[in-house]
Amino acid sequence: SDDNTIRIWNAQTGALVMILSGHEGRVLSVSHSPDGTRIASASDDKTIRIWNAKSGDFVKTIAVGFQPRFLSHSPDGMMIATAVGNEVKILHAKTGKQIRALPSKGSVRSVSFSPDGTKIAFCSSYPGGFSHWNIRSGERMTEEEFSHNHCYSICYTSDGKEVIIGAH
Repeated sequence: SDDNTIRIWNAQTGALVMILSGHEGRVLSVSHSPDGTRIASASDDKTIRIWNAKSGDFVKTIAVGFQPRFLSHSPDGMMIATAVGNEVKILHAKTGKQIRALPSKGSVRSVSFSPDGTKIAFCSSYPGGFSHWNIRSGERMTEEEFSHNHCYSICYTSDGKEVIIGAH
């Protein structure tokens, strides 16, 4: 958001539940941990903030030194992936320590963990394409470039056998 906040709304009533404040720049992305206990937010202020999802209390700041975008929690909640330019950084969700940095040929637009949390896929624009990686080994399993330059979204199917990409 342009007012540097995160807003949580009740999905059934539409009522505003709480506002989380603390970032010093626009909030670019949010992710809810799979166990429902944490919210991660990425900002122009070059930080990822972790919040208690129930109380809204601030838990910690992870100073990443870059403008993080497109946050995604791993299925077990132990990792957070974020995109910065032509790279995806995988961070330990509790410590903020970088686990892995994965390169992309273009500007990363979307990131998705596989349902079992062992792989990650991301897509990029300029040039358009996608990469599919084994997180543990750091091995690139697949890399494809598109004949067009835009990729906007990527996700795995629920069984993890296919990757779905939104592009033009």
